[in-house]
Amino acid sequence: MAQTTTRPTDQTRWLFLLQGVVAVLLGLGLLLVPMQTLFAIVILLGAYWFIRGVASLLYIAIDRTNWGWKLFVGALGVIAGVLAMTAPLVTGTVIFTIFVFVIGFQAIFSGFTEIYYGVESRRASLILLGTVSVLLGAALVLNPWIGITVLAIVAGIISLVGGVVTIGAAMRGAPIARRATA
Repeated sequence: MAQTTTRPTDQTRWLFLLQGVVAVLLGLGLLLVPMQTLFAIVILLGAYWFIRGVASLLYIAIDRTNWGWKLFVGALGVIAGVLAMTAPLVTGTVIFTIFVFVIGFQAIFSGFTEIYYGVESRRASLILLGTVSVLLGAALVLNPWIGITVLAIVAGIISLVGGVVTIGAAMRGAPIARRATA
């Protein structure tokens, strides 16, 4: 998508400032207390899933097209939301562990592919990169807690830096890039 640049007006500048402050707080939380912050994110995600599920179920009364799908999505949202809010530790552990497993297996498979092409083309650099990818992927699969912690730290750094930049842009009234809706 194309990027456009806009200048925040005095009326909207506070929204960018608020967004930056929230991003900084989230980043600090992920860096200083990553597991507790992930725990809070899961609870908020559960509340969102619950509200979306209820809204989907209520929407059946307004529009009956695809009512079966809306019923399924709504019920799934309500169940997932209730589970996330009542058992956030278990829900968060499952969600983030699955995410880390996906990343780990993807690293292993792409690493073996790089090794194969490195051997075929006699390029030591591909063999080395493939080997590193396989080893890191295996480390994630064998110990997903490493991946969850690293994921939290990386997300914290990105959030903190992005929040500081957004706050600075809002304070200066500098142009802020956003996706075009066209």
